[in-house]
Amino acid sequence: MYLAKNEDADSRHNPKISALWDILTSLGSADKTIIFFNSKKYLTIVHHELTLAGFECDKMMGGKDMDWADRDQVMRRFRKGDQHILLATDLVSRGIDIPGLTLVVNFDVPFEKDHEGFYKAAKETYLHRIGRTGRFDTRGLAINLIKD
Repeated sequence: MYLAKNEDADSRHNPKISALWDILTSLGSADKTIIFFNSKKYLTIVHHELTLAGFECDKMMGGKDMDWADRDQVMRRFRKGDQHILLATDLVSRGIDIPGLTLVVNFDVPFEKDHEGFYKAAKETYLHRIGRTGRFDTRGLAINLIKD
């Protein structure tokens, strides 16, 4: 399956942001949620929009945008339950166990370029992302936001 890059992060008019708002408002306050993004740009836009809408959320990004100490502090708050919504890149898709994580939302389906330069679904990354919830005989939910 080949995917187009999501280039329309035009904040308030983006139907994916509206759908995300609907999902988050329907949840109880005790639910822990990770929302995955393919790019830091869209993560930052959605973080801003959710914050403006009154949601308390943290963001987790790799690279030079956050240093190790900041990432560690964000993860501590999320694990303890002081923060219930985490917006993240694939930095937290592997090797991280978060007790009580009940929902994973893929704001963007993960993709990668194939040998011909076409974008295709990154199946292994997808499995790692959704595998953060429903661990060790607990229930969890994974939602993919798709826009045609």
